[in-house]
Amino acid sequence: SYGKVVDLAPLHLDARISLSTLQQQLGQPEKALEALEPMYDPDTLAQDANAAQQELKLLLHRSTLLFSQGKMYGYVDTLLTMLAMLLKVAMNRAQVCLISSSKSGERHLYLIKVSRDKISDSSDQESANCDAKGNNFICIMLYKIWLN
Repeated sequence: SYGKVVDLAPLHLDARISLSTLQQQLGQPEKALEALEPMYDPDTLAQDANAAQQELKLLLHRSTLLFSQGKMYGYVDTLLTMLAMLLKVAMNRAQVCLISSSKSGERHLYLIKVSRDKISDSSDQESANCDAKGNNFICIMLYKIWLN
């Protein structure tokens, strides 16, 4: 049974996906979603590219399942998590930072190029401070997107 495989090897991605598919077909949508819960903690994802790639595949299947179940909030949240993971890697490689600036009550987002030593993850991996052109900005590392 796929359930036993997942119990014995919780990091076996294909077993999780197969178990989820089977549970969905058997009319157990909540159990199907449980099989696609995150496999790795944020620290592991930050340090292990293979783990991050597997987690992205899992999130893709989870988003598809959530969409098919009509759970739009969970679907969008999962898509944002995937996007954040991809953007964080891309922005770090490109040495760019997303900044938010409020002028005259309007919020503007800009991408700026920064040196490697200016980009540092904070303990919660959601944001870090940097200094650009003499102004303090918030560099959003895009773990989650929260715009008011």
